[in-house]
Formats: sequence, C-alpha cells, structure tokens
Amino acid sequence: FFPTRTNLNYVSIGTESTASYSQLRLAEGEYPEWVTDRYLQLPDSFPQRVRQLAEDLTTELDNPLDKIEALRDHVISLPYNLEINAPPEGVDGVEYFLFGIRQGYCDYYASSLAVMARSLGIPARYVLGYASGQFDSGSNSYRVLELNYHSWVEVYFPEYGWIIFEATPPDAIEFGGRGNPAAPPSITDPIDLFGGDVAEDE
Repeated sequence: FFPTRTNLNYVSIGTESTASYSQLRLAEGEYPEWVTDRYLQLPDSFPQRVRQLAEDLTTELDNPLDKIEALRDHVISLPYNLEINAPPEGVDGVEYFLFGIRQGYCDYYASSLAVMARSLGIPARYVLGYASGQFDSGSNSYRVLELNYHSWVEVYFPEYGWIIFEATPPDAIEFGGRGNPAAPPSITDPIDLFGGDVAEDE
C-alpha cells in the first residue's frame, strides 16, 4: 500500500475507448509487436493447472472479448476477503488464490485475470492505482481515500487499444462496499470503463 497525500487536488486527463460491445467482439488485426513482447509474458514457473483452467473456461468461445468475460466471471465469483494469509513460500500466488484459499482482494483478482488471459494469447496488463472514490457534487470532484487503493486489468484489442475489465467483486471496500462502478455488465449492458461507458450499437 502506498499512502495518499492529504488535501491535494488533481486533474486527470486521458482517453477513453468508444468501442461498442459488438465492435470489440469482432475486433481483428495483428497485435503490435510492442504489445506482444511485453504483455504476453509469463514466468517459466507458470502453473500448468492455471493455464488449463483458463482453457477449460473458454473452450467453446472463439473471440477474445467472450474469453475475457468468461475468465472474469469465474474470478469475480470468488469471495472478497482482506483478512487472508499470504501464499506459503514457494507457492504461486495466482494458483493459491484459484485453487487453494479461493478468496482474496483486488490484487489476487486482477493478477489472476491478467495471467489467465496471457496464457490464452490475449495481451493483458495489471494496473495499480485507486478506485474513483466518492463523488462530491458540490465541488464536481472525487474524494479519494487510502481505502480506495485498487488494482484492475486492461486488455488490448486491435484498433481500440486498452479496455478495462474489472475482476473484483462489487462489494469490495475500495468501492465503499456499495457497488463497483466498473462491475461486470449484463450481456445487454454496455461495458463500464471505470466511470465511462462503451456505447451499445443502435
């Protein structure tokens, strides 16, 4: 954990994909070399049963979007718990989460989704930062606290770039226990991109 600094204001400027669900599902093209060189890496010690689980969960799916959603649905179904023991020495953290303790917090959810995606040849990255905090309409800004510390996953889609996928359950403390603004959508809802939507096709 790294501490937030108090009484400071920040303005964030970034880009956001406007890709629809249908566009992401049909995204084609080669991954750039700078993406594959870095965001498909796995350790030599990567557990085979984690790869096998990813393959089993996606065996009937034929595109990266549906595969990522299947992996996320599995990971997010595991209970959220901050009070867990660290993995035993020499035990892979993702394997420990998925097959051992089967509960955890954001770091476990995000790292599990990222490496399972990579094991299927889908570029993914683990992102560390903060959830959006609590919106203050008076100042038109967000109040971000240390408890909003969070990690999530971004998946690369040709033509559209990095798309956020949230793997942590919506009742997590970093979302105030009230619901995750980037929780998985239903199949008919737009993908939530951490506070912004991916528009559905008309």
